[in-house]
Amino acid sequence: MAEYILHFSTTAVAQVAGVIILVLSARLAFVFFFARKNFWWKRPTLDREGIAALAERKGRELPFMSIFIPAREEASVIKNTIQAMTRLDYPLDRYEVTVVTDEKERRANPDGRTTQLVVEEARAELAGKLPDFSLRHEEVPYDFDGLIGGVCTGREVPSTKGRALNWALTRSGERVEFCVFFDAEGHPNEKALLAVANAVLEDPEKQVFQCPVFQVRNFWNISPFSKVA
Repeated sequence: MAEYILHFSTTAVAQVAGVIILVLSARLAFVFFFARKNFWWKRPTLDREGIAALAERKGRELPFMSIFIPAREEASVIKNTIQAMTRLDYPLDRYEVTVVTDEKERRANPDGRTTQLVVEEARAELAGKLPDFSLRHEEVPYDFDGLIGGVCTGREVPSTKGRALNWALTRSGERVEFCVFFDAEGHPNEKALLAVANAVLEDPEKQVFQCPVFQVRNFWNISPFSKVA
């Protein structure tokens, strides 16, 4: 009897596993063919010359993009991210990058290699190599209340990405037409800004875009459920 129950249980587990694998495979196949039919086969050809010609036909300039990157305790990755921003396929005079650091990091480690220090090193390095590339650095005060147009309270306020972005947005320039947000480890597709510009020029009513995101650099550190997803 025990052997029968064990045999039955093993078979049942195998059957359930098989069904799960079948469902996941079917889901993957559906997504693949759906994406090819509705997106990949319909992708516009994106290049600077084509987008510039489209802007000229529409009587508009290319949209000016202001990229914001909140970065606290990101000294080990922020330089690579900044380098990735310099490789975007978009005219350098039509976008700027603002890295938003947190004063609390510098106060906690005044003599260490902070995110602030790495950003300033990158600014100095790029000023000689890419003088047309605009890299700004904003540091959120430790006591900023986190609101757009907010105030410094005199007491420490918990750090969040929203708080950092609100500080930077309050100080953004008048040229900004589109605000772009990337994580400190973000490496966007080089055509991302061209894709947004193309969509905006074709339909000015479009105002919000979500670019594809794939979490792969720490793939082996995420949970099994996230790996499957």
